[in-house]
This record gives sequence, structure tokens and C-alpha cells, in this order.
Amino acid sequence: MNVTTEPQTNAQASAWRLWIDGCGGFGLLVGNSFTLGQAGSPQPADVRVRADWPRQAGKIVRSENDYLWHCREMPASLLVPGQVVPVAGSAQLQIHVPSSLSQTAVLTLQPPHRFDDHIDRMLLVDQTILIGPEASNHIRCRQLEQSFLLVYRNGHWKLRQRPSGPQNVPAKQELKKQPQANPWIRLTETQSIVIDEVAMMIEPA
Repeated sequence: MNVTTEPQTNAQASAWRLWIDGCGGFGLLVGNSFTLGQAGSPQPADVRVRADWPRQAGKIVRSENDYLWHCREMPASLLVPGQVVPVAGSAQLQIHVPSSLSQTAVLTLQPPHRFDDHIDRMLLVDQTILIGPEASNHIRCRQLEQSFLLVYRNGHWKLRQRPSGPQNVPAKQELKKQPQANPWIRLTETQSIVIDEVAMMIEPA
């Protein structure tokens, strides 16, 4: 693994943007409750969409291993992976949970609609994010040769290469392992890091 790092900082935030060369821009939201709404609202939602949505459309809540949709127009309802979130308007927002090893969810929009801030996808982070070339990763980067585990702890992001071979250990259990061959690398906000010759950068949103 080829790694380039820069000096560290101590900033904390619950909303972040992750940029990966050749892969895209990703919004990372840390928490259990996430508001949705139209971009440009005086009171910005956590997930902002450039579409004819209400300014405050509702919220997605993580409850143990499930995601629930809450809004004024209807009772709370279970969101099934692959389902379109029932927001009034033309934009179709889908929720995905690509890996059984982590409850982090991925939100995608059907073209031509886009997220605010040039973001390609939004991630509702449950401690861990899987990054790699396979479709089972939360962030799929085909140009990567290895898979990586990105975690948020104590206000900081840390990255580690995952073991090669079949992955059947829950991502949260991987956090307890400290293999010397694959040490944790702390990401520094606004500073580039290079893995497998692919550059990435994280910044507060």
C-alpha cells in the first residue's frame, strides 16, 4: 500500500465530504437521525437535493439494524434497501445497504437530479465505511486494487487496509483488531492521502 499523509489537526464535525480521484464526491453524515430537504433552504437539511422537494421533507432515522422514514404527512415507515424514499416531488432518492457487514446506508439519486455541493452519493455512517472495487462496498472504486475500512472515532477519521480474501467478519469487529501489517492511518482534513496510487481528501461539510 502506497500512503502519503500530512500533519494532523483536531477539528470535529458530524458532516463531512470525501473526495476520491476518479471515483467521485461523497457526503458522510455521522449520527442516527438525518433530515432531508430542498437545497437552498434558509434552514439547510442534512441531505440537500436540487429538486422540487419541500424545504424540510422529513427525516431518516436509524433504529438498531433498520432505517425508518418520518414525515408530517404519514406515520413512521420502514425503509427497505433499494426502496425510493417517499418524498413528494420529482426527485427519486433510493436507500441502499450494500454490505451485511455494516449498517452504513448509501443514498443515491436518479438522474437528472443531484445532491447539493457536487456530491455524488450520501452515506449515513454507522461507525464504518467499506471502500473498494467490489459492488458490496459503500464506496465502490474500481481502480483500487485493495479494499479499505474507514472509521469515525472521537471526531477523527481513520483508514486501514482490509485483509485479502473473503470478507465475512462484521466491520465493527474489525475495529478490535490491530494487525501490525495494516496499521490505522489518521486522515487529516483538507490534506490529500494516496492509497493504491489513488488520491483522496476529506473535509468538514
